[in-house]
Amino acid sequence: MIPDNTNIPDAWKWERIRNRRNELLRDTDFAMLPDAPPYTQALRDLPQTFANPDDVVFPEKPRGV
Repeated sequence: MIPDNTNIPDAWKWERIRNRRNELLRDTDFAMLPDAPPYTQALRDLPQTFANPDDVVFPEKPRGV
């Protein structure tokens, strides 16, 4: 059975989102490829660009990053 996300406090959801964002940033920091800056900026803008943690959509990772 899949746990019901509605019972998870928003603070925990935001923490999970920030942790995932930080992992993705670490994965791209070494590369610094030409396509990476818009992607990394979109990651850095998380979670400020969303009011609700359930609405967060991570940016698509460019090829080669």
